[in-house]
Amino acid sequence: MRAAELFERRRPSSEVARAVGMHPESVRRWKRLWEQGGVQALRRRPATGRPPELDDAQVEAVRAALEQGALAHGFEADLWTLERVGVVVERVTGVRLARASVWRLLTGRLGWSLQRPGRQAVERDEFEIARWVAQPVHRAWKRAGRTRGVPVARVPVSRQPAQVGSGQPVLEVRRPCTAIPPYVPPLP
Repeated sequence: MRAAELFERRRPSSEVARAVGMHPESVRRWKRLWEQGGVQALRRRPATGRPPELDDAQVEAVRAALEQGALAHGFEADLWTLERVGVVVERVTGVRLARASVWRLLTGRLGWSLQRPGRQAVERDEFEIARWVAQPVHRAWKRAGRTRGVPVARVPVSRQPAQVGSGQPVLEVRRPCTAIPPYVPPLP
C-alpha cells in the first residue's frame, strides 16, 4: 500500500497521485478513508451486488454435464447453444437462467469461448476434390497462371518476337491458351 505509506509521511495528495499513477480525486477519497480508518479502510472489500444463482458445486456439476456432450443429453446434434445449455443447467441444478446469465456462466465461470462450426457445402465430395488436385491438368493450369477461369498467355508488346532475356516488356493478354484444354469433369 504505497499510498498509505505516503499519507503517513504527510505527502500532498497531488504527489501521491503522481506516485501511484491515479487521479488526484481518487487519492483524496483514499486519504479521507485512511484518516477515518487507517490502512484497514483502504483494503479491498468483497464485491457488492446480487449473489450468483449457482454455487461452486453446482457450477462443477454443470461443467461435468456439459463435457458429456449434447448428444448425451438427448439433443440431435453435438453442438451447444445457449438454449440447450440453459436446459441442461435447469435439469442438473433446478435453476432456470436467462440467456444472458447462461452466457456469463459459460464465459465467466466456466472459461468457455464461442466456437462456430466451419461452413461446408452439403454437396462437397472430398474424393472428387482430391482427384482434381492430383490431376496433371490442374498443375498445368496452375503453372500457366490461371486467372478468372482462363490461363494467361504472355505475348510480347512489340511486333518483333521477344527474345528470352532480352529485357523487352511483355504484355499479359487474358485469352485461352490452346496448349491446355479446359477441364471437364466426368459425368457420374
